[in-house]
Amino acid sequence: MKLIPLSDFVLEQDKITSKRPLRGIYTYKAIRSYDKIVNYANFLKQPVHESMFIPIDKQGNIISRPNLEDGYSSIGYSSDVSKAIAKYKKAQKKVLFNGRYKTGMFDKPISEMIVEDLIKFEFELTPSALEAIGLKE
Repeated sequence: MKLIPLSDFVLEQDKITSKRPLRGIYTYKAIRSYDKIVNYANFLKQPVHESMFIPIDKQGNIISRPNLEDGYSSIGYSSDVSKAIAKYKKAQKKVLFNGRYKTGMFDKPISEMIVEDLIKFEFELTPSALEAIGLKE
């Protein structure tokens, strides 16, 4: 799924819900759709951070993908490499957008932006983003 305007998302959810027969389950599905709409709206209003695009540590440093060939032996990875892999995976889970990102690509500072400002760039949402919104089943 691509990042889309909230109004498009609301209409998409309405189409899905309106195709269902009006039964007891309809109420449940309507509530779930409403929850998705609210979650998506909240997602769009979040301030933008560089960690949404690239893995970054707590100090704001970019974390490079660990070289898996270094530190490997017949019994597995060395302790240092294992820690580097775990640190990278943890930071990678915070990445919300796939796509080309480079510093200075936006028309205003990233600290002044919200996620909704990114719609025109058509970034793909990562599984972590879909999970945060409540769309990952």
